[in-house]
Amino acid sequence: MLSFIFVVSYVLVTFNSLTCYDLKKCP
Repeated sequence: MLSFIFVVSYVLVTFNSLTCYDLKKCP
């Protein structure tokens, strides 16, 4: 279960990073 949470968190962070890169709106 913990591994699942870790994977979900990793995916969210990666997705946010990619979106930030594409939109060039990094905070």
